[in-house]
Amino acid sequence: MLRRFPLNRDGTFIENFATENHLWLTLLALHSANKYFRGMVRDDGSQEITHATATCCGLIDREILLFVPDIPINLVDEILTVALLHDLIENTNVTVNDIGKVFGKKVAHEVDLLTKRPEHKKDIRKYYRRVGRSIVTVLVKTIDKLNVAGSIIKVAKTADRIEKQAGEARIMLPIMKRMRKKYPVFKGMLINCREAMKSILIGIDAHIEVLRENEDLKKKNERLKKRVNKFKKKKKRK
Repeated sequence: MLRRFPLNRDGTFIENFATENHLWLTLLALHSANKYFRGMVRDDGSQEITHATATCCGLIDREILLFVPDIPINLVDEILTVALLHDLIENTNVTVNDIGKVFGKKVAHEVDLLTKRPEHKKDIRKYYRRVGRSIVTVLVKTIDKLNVAGSIIKVAKTADRIEKQAGEARIMLPIMKRMRKKYPVFKGMLINCREAMKSILIGIDAHIEVLRENEDLKKKNERLKKRVNKFKKKKKRK
């Protein structure tokens, strides 16, 4: 039996939403994620479970049941389940087979598609080509990148790191455009997310420009400081 740990605010919201709409797989995924991500901290200092529940809530906040009225309830259950588990293989010892035994092969396959491998560091587009194979993984990754892009300015200290995350978000734009044509039922939701992503990227680009200017100014000041110190040393010798 799965031990029940206390839920965060988003987790409580998801639990109520899943119970009211009979999303039993989502409910199981919520408590599984809460167990395996417990105490884990991300690079930006936030809790891993907070990121998982925020991704799931992002899909619910986009009114996945209302905005896409023709979507079958079992597909909603699948999408929210994958959202909660999307980092499970990447950040824990849980395997694809482990997920398959509990949540089924389809969910396990989609979580696997969302898992970054060591080889993806050299070619990140290879990873996004995998993500683009399924509408479920595209929806989950879209909300994931919206959350990351929206907070990256607060947590990243260098322009290079912000630019890297913004670059990944940009890769998602044509994928979202392609998927809205392939899956018309999700067209409104994907257009909404795409416009939100573009707005965030405009703000990020402006922030990167300011950071670059500050970094250049800092380098100039350091060079000037070295020249002044060098001049002072020469003066002392005389």
